[in-house]
Amino acid sequence: MKKKGIGIISLILIIIIAIVAGIKIKQNHDENAVQEIQPVKVSSKTVPTFFFHGWGSSWHAEDTMAQAIKRAGAINTIVRVNVNMPG
Repeated sequence: MKKKGIGIISLILIIIIAIVAGIKIKQNHDENAVQEIQPVKVSSKTVPTFFFHGWGSSWHAEDTMAQAIKRAGAINTIVRVNVNMPG
């Protein structure tokens, strides 16, 4: 009888933990949902924005951000500069 009672309590705890974990995962998913970028009106000033990828990465690391900014209408041109480091 004792083993059966422990098994039932364990099953109930596992179900409760699964429900709480499911709720947390759903909340986290909702918080990280991708939002559409809306076009914005930009002043006539020319202010460059630089994106630098990390060590061992490539220009592909910033490409999504740069394309999103272009689609939003904040920029017209993307200039990519490759710099070779000696050594």
